[in-house]
Amino acid sequence: IRDCTGCGGCAKLGKGRCVFDDDCVNALIEKGHTIVVVEHNMDVIRCADWVIDLGPEAGEGGGRLVFAGTPADLAECPESHTGQYLSLRAQNRND
Repeated sequence: IRDCTGCGGCAKLGKGRCVFDDDCVNALIEKGHTIVVVEHNMDVIRCADWVIDLGPEAGEGGGRLVFAGTPADLAECPESHTGQYLSLRAQNRND
């Protein structure tokens, strides 16, 4: 992910990588931008408005649309590895 331009809300991770923090993403959204993030971090996925999950595996075992919808609905999708992890995290938070 590249540093967003103008808001200064990104946190550098080193080696040229950075992540968007909530303020940065919200600043871009408030200006009318659409944000597309390719991410495996469950906290980022859980906070998304819409998730497109490709897979179900990597490489030749993937590349097909497994799910498109809200994170809550993704957690109920048994075909999605991402959905299984989201569901597990939600269960662990409730325990």
